[in-house]
Amino acid sequence: MSHGIKTNSSRAQRRPQQGHPVIDFQNEIVEMYARPEGVEDGVERLRGRRFIRWSFRKRLGANQTTQIVAKLRQNVNRAFYIRYNYAYVLVNNENGLRMVFFKQQKGSTWINNFGEAERWVNEEENKRLNVDNIERPNTKWTFVKFSSIEVKAVLDNQPMLGTGPLPD
Repeated sequence: MSHGIKTNSSRAQRRPQQGHPVIDFQNEIVEMYARPEGVEDGVERLRGRRFIRWSFRKRLGANQTTQIVAKLRQNVNRAFYIRYNYAYVLVNNENGLRMVFFKQQKGSTWINNFGEAERWVNEEENKRLNVDNIERPNTKWTFVKFSSIEVKAVLDNQPMLGTGPLPD
């Protein structure tokens, strides 16, 4: 399959080598203020002072609620809200061009327990997996695959319900 990019000029089509990463300048900005903590089980983790972000890149055709909530349970002990974004690949039916399309969802409300988090994440995952919801520039573009899911937990100073000291 062609991964080339066509321009309006009459220059020859350029084909980038396979395996080159897509440049995401948002990641570069975030990395200036956060320390990457590596990749574990295909999930990249990035931690800042008030947030933790996970990038999921494997098995994206299935509901990832269990994996996402497991990461939250392992790493979060304070109230938080979630920013949930995903990217997918589209191909143009007429000329074979491919494009990565980023879908930014509205964040969650403040979450105080993992039951709430699981319900919210599951709802977002079900929306993502419904191919009728895939946004395209026009009908000439066809969905190919999901390329990533990013989940960012923005932390509060308030402990999660049931985890802090009891009041007097």
